[in-house]
Amino acid sequence: MNNTTATKSTDLHNSIKNQILTLVSGNMEADSSMHYREILDDIISDLQQYAGTLPTAEELFEKGEL
Repeated sequence: MNNTTATKSTDLHNSIKNQILTLVSGNMEADSSMHYREILDDIISDLQQYAGTLPTAEELFEKGEL
């Protein structure tokens, strides 16, 4: 892995972490009248939608970014 690939990999890694934290905290703060089971469903749905926008772990591995 060269420096450019390492930088892109680190950027993606940190970007994913930040987006996960944003999605979870946003759902936790959104509506206190909701039951946490409903909030959990929303978090899972949001994370699945976000995961669909990213390359898979296998794709990252093949590109040497994992």
